[in-house]
Amino acid sequence: MTHSASSRDIIATCWITQDCYHYHPQVWSIGVFVHPLYRSRGLGSLLYQHIHDLATLHPPVQFRKRLREDQIDGQTFYFLRRKKFVEARRLQESVLDISLIKGERFPSLPHSLRLFPYNSLPDPQPQREQKYFSLLQALMPDIPLLPPRPLLSFNDFQRYRLPLLNLACTVIAYDISTSEYVGLCELRKTVDPTKVTMGVTGVILSYRRQGIATAMKITAIHLAHKNQIEQIWTTNDRSNMAILRLNVSLGFKPTHTLIDFVASPVT
Repeated sequence: MTHSASSRDIIATCWITQDCYHYHPQVWSIGVFVHPLYRSRGLGSLLYQHIHDLATLHPPVQFRKRLREDQIDGQTFYFLRRKKFVEARRLQESVLDISLIKGERFPSLPHSLRLFPYNSLPDPQPQREQKYFSLLQALMPDIPLLPPRPLLSFNDFQRYRLPLLNLACTVIAYDISTSEYVGLCELRKTVDPTKVTMGVTGVILSYRRQGIATAMKITAIHLAHKNQIEQIWTTNDRSNMAILRLNVSLGFKPTHTLIDFVASPVT
């Protein structure tokens, strides 16, 4: 963070963080912001070097930066290019205004399946957490994520990921004939208690193409409504046309295109 010598106003800042949902110890998400009046003076490069110096606990293999397409101006693009960032993927951000949802519709499910909010699952703790984690690990290979793949331990899951979920609205598909968790639709907390984000939605391979993912999303939306949630935000890979069409059919409205940039740190 830097200040103007005359006014002591903050004119530039940087930050570095890691993804609690898809954790990898050597992947860091970064941010550098310089006030427009103070750009092209080397402040961004100075702060970016500071980020390099901070990332020493786990030597980084990749830096990531996500930006809205409509906010990438010429100076931002030039900075990214100088620091060797390249575009990795494009994502569609969408929002659902729950107040506009009318009525309830629940697709039929195979007779042995039930949908439960996480908090209402019949399994006791810690068995519930262990089965949820195992399901998440089974789904991870099919989730379109940037390499390297996450390295999330059960301990990391308990400490960092689980507390960020809205457990009253996160939905699990439960096979009562086997007591197996076969699908999930995550809703995640935000700083605004009236808003959540929709995270991983997936079904294990042997249960797919039975309408389970759609049913879980619809159930999660209605649970959110009952828990005074007003908006659900979601971000999906632009190449995943199936999930984009499903979201539109459920009432999600596209907002912005997001771009993920990646760079290999200079050693």
